[in-house]
Amino acid sequence: MSVQPFRFKLKKVSAAEQRVLSALFDFLPKTGMRDKFGSSVREALSKHLGVEADYFLESVVQGDFSGFLEKMPDPAVLVVLGMAPREGKVVLEIDDHLAALLIEKLLGGTAETPPAPKPLSDTEQGVLQYLILQVLAHIYRICGNDARLHFRFERFVFTPKGLKGQVPDDEAVSAFTVKMTVGKHSGFVRLYMPSPLVEQQYLNVPMKGETRDGERAFILERLGEFAHLTVPLWADAGFTTVSATELNNLEEGDVVLFDSTELMLTNTGPAGRVVLRTGEGRHGGFVSEVTVVPKKIHCKIVGVKKGEDIA
Repeated sequence: MSVQPFRFKLKKVSAAEQRVLSALFDFLPKTGMRDKFGSSVREALSKHLGVEADYFLESVVQGDFSGFLEKMPDPAVLVVLGMAPREGKVVLEIDDHLAALLIEKLLGGTAETPPAPKPLSDTEQGVLQYLILQVLAHIYRICGNDARLHFRFERFVFTPKGLKGQVPDDEAVSAFTVKMTVGKHSGFVRLYMPSPLVEQQYLNVPMKGETRDGERAFILERLGEFAHLTVPLWADAGFTTVSATELNNLEEGDVVLFDSTELMLTNTGPAGRVVLRTGEGRHGGFVSEVTVVPKKIHCKIVGVKKGEDIA
């Protein structure tokens, strides 16, 4: 009996798309939001629409905003969101069939056939805006005081030309295409975000005076899960370079001078700074100030040393 190999034809997500998607989550506080964000948004949508709602990410594409602008339908249902305190804008493109369905459900409609899309009246715009504001409010509540950005509804735009000036044409953006199901029907939402890989660099650096207590508490809680582990801790006082021959000729009592060190010997003992490291020390350490007390040396942590910088 011959055996025929079965080849899976699964859509592949590139490493670049994974990096962008990972960076996108840095728009949220690092307090475990990545794990519960999706379920929280689904819960908010289902609550207000009165039927089960779900969504799935289908694709991630990067490019200049002008390229995406040319491909947008005209007319379209577009939403401009601010992202204070950053100056960038987020553009939300809602499939017009999906927009009509959302409004139908919010108004209590029970028809099995989704309504035909049409230009939105002022009342319908208000209804759709209500849903968007409720989802944004839900996101803000679960982020609490740890929110890194505040997404705010600014306006509806119903033609791609209306976005001129809102987002620079040459700005690098990432387009996230999301399939959304409402009850038995589905449509798409496309989210145009300022390049998460760029914004990530800003969002991960605390501003002066910013404490991020929630993130600190979350990290300490996660670290507490490893409290039962023990690791060697040692102090890096400096470094020097020796050849194999010199190393072979070293004898007890020999003095080796550091090529680089922030430590010095005083009348009361060593003083200055060392770097506390764990394991092999190749992933940075803690910069510490040295003070000497009887029979002990204290190291007070004053900073962080990042990267691999030991020989």
